[in-house]
Amino acid sequence: MFYSALMGDSIPELLPMVKNVQAGGLDQLALAYLQKEQPSTSKQELSKLKQKVLVVCGSSDPDQTSAKELAGILPRGSFRSVPGDHGSAVRTKEFSSEVISFLRN
Repeated sequence: MFYSALMGDSIPELLPMVKNVQAGGLDQLALAYLQKEQPSTSKQELSKLKQKVLVVCGSSDPDQTSAKELAGILPRGSFRSVPGDHGSAVRTKEFSSEVISFLRN
């Protein structure tokens, strides 16, 4: 869906993402091609992972529900919420603290 939306198809739920790409002056075509070959991993495959996985999501991110679900599918998955949205959460002090704490354990 991301590929199609970035290539110009009208996908209402992805319109905010496309507008953000355009407002940010990002290379929309390059981003589309990155999404075209994005791998898809089944829930069954994810449930076999043995490695610890940290799933971090911004508290204002509309994708937070799916991030929680992803952490729940992973046998050793953990979910953390930090301030921010999909684009800004990674730049917060709380994000860094969660990642450092996860790596230390």
